[in-house]
Amino acid sequence: MLHRAVAFLWLCTLGLLTGGPEARAWSLQAVAELPAEVAAALPATDSIQAGRDQRQYYRLDRSGAGTQPEQQYLVLQRDRGQHLRLLGATGALVQELGPGAAPAPARPGVRGVALPLPADDGTVAALYVAIDSVLGVQPRLSVESGDQYYLRERSVGAYEVALASALLMLIMLSLAFSLILREPGYLVYVAFLVLMLMSILLRHPISFRLSHSSGLAPEQTAALGVLVSALAALASVTLLRAASGMGVLYPRGSRAMQWIALVGILFAMVDVATIRSHFHVAQWAFDGVNLCFGANAVLSAVLLLGTARAGGRTARLFLLGWTPMVLVGGWFSLGGLLGLAQAQNPHRWVMFACVLQGIGWAVALGDRALSLQRERDRARALAELDALTGLPNRRMLDRELAEARSGWLLICDLDSFKAVNDRYGHAVGDRCLVHFAQCLRESLAGAAVFGRYGGEEFLAIVPGGDLLQARVLAERLRERTASTPVFVGEDQHRLTVSIGIAELDPADPVYALGQADRAMYQAKAGGRNRVETAPAMG
Repeated sequence: MLHRAVAFLWLCTLGLLTGGPEARAWSLQAVAELPAEVAAALPATDSIQAGRDQRQYYRLDRSGAGTQPEQQYLVLQRDRGQHLRLLGATGALVQELGPGAAPAPARPGVRGVALPLPADDGTVAALYVAIDSVLGVQPRLSVESGDQYYLRERSVGAYEVALASALLMLIMLSLAFSLILREPGYLVYVAFLVLMLMSILLRHPISFRLSHSSGLAPEQTAALGVLVSALAALASVTLLRAASGMGVLYPRGSRAMQWIALVGILFAMVDVATIRSHFHVAQWAFDGVNLCFGANAVLSAVLLLGTARAGGRTARLFLLGWTPMVLVGGWFSLGGLLGLAQAQNPHRWVMFACVLQGIGWAVALGDRALSLQRERDRARALAELDALTGLPNRRMLDRELAEARSGWLLICDLDSFKAVNDRYGHAVGDRCLVHFAQCLRESLAGAAVFGRYGGEEFLAIVPGGDLLQARVLAERLRERTASTPVFVGEDQHRLTVSIGIAELDPADPVYALGQADRAMYQAKAGGRNRVETAPAMG
């Protein structure tokens, strides 16, 4: 109920703003042609610039109490910067705005440019507003009161700032994730977001109005926006091919997407090079860019759908994030080629779709990065854990030993293990190894790093402490092993272990291996099931 009340109040506010006498002072209507005397006052069109000289005509009717009816005509010439002429009923030029210009009293805004219309008392009673459309080609025109104009400007400005902030936040988060997870896909994703943000800014109405300060004509700024969009398309299909699994399932189709994107970049370069000198060639190149965008939108959607059906969760997330941009991009690219009606604020639609896509792709990349991290952890575990006992293997123990700087080393060797294998078979021998691994966990967990060093030999590193503490741990392990038999059918096999202890040398931790090994063999020579200590270092 709250949102309905807010919407009702908003409509009432707009009604008050647009329903006053000032807003009714001027009305706007599109016309097919101008009166003869007005048309004769217009300069001749340039036949060389085919397509650029197409004009749209509007009639401004002024009426109200105490005023005589008055007509003015607005001529909007099709140009990527919009050339506007305001003419009187006799053809006299009232005001003119060249491409990219917004001299006083005209006002550039986030939606486009506004022409002030004078009232009887010389004040500004209403504003004639031209809102840029697809690169300034399809504008929407309306007459708005001053209050209404600034209200819409503020709301649209806040909306665009919020979308731009969301894109910047996605860029910063993606950079942080790429550094933390070391996932190169995030860098391609960041490049895509940066290029999309640049293309949106270059195609913004204000960019057309400020282009003269950079030495570029408005149409050149717009063409550069198209080129940056083409580069963003290449980054997006490259990321899709590498991160969604599409490149594995559909190598030819995904490679075709990259070639289509490269062709789009070539068309965009032609557009930039010819936009001032050969507008008809530039328009042809621009249509080629739109065709490439549309083809890639359709092809990527088909391939992503196939990849998602193949069971790829990451591909499904990519498809979900890609859908808004496919819909918006397809509408503006293919719709422009087919002559379908277009929105008057495409940069805002593209920005909104880009934010949705950015969030979806960030989730997809995060899912992929976590999957890769789990696979790396699993591979590392397989490389450093003993498959039979689940304890650290020799590779991990050697690393721990090389990093040890103090403490004690225990080498444990099961007694008469070869005889167990010969009598009961290797299956029972494996059961004995697993049983002793459990004894290690119960006796040394939390007090030492231990694992299987090879065969029936196990190693434990006790950090810190003195010799008495090391012997207590070793005796606890020996007693635990001897007191818990291994059941073989109805028989019980008494498993024992001989343990050698040596002090770790901070200068050469590996030296303790030989010392502990000799102490272990002394334990075996002394009758097995014993703990022996190597001589202290001199």
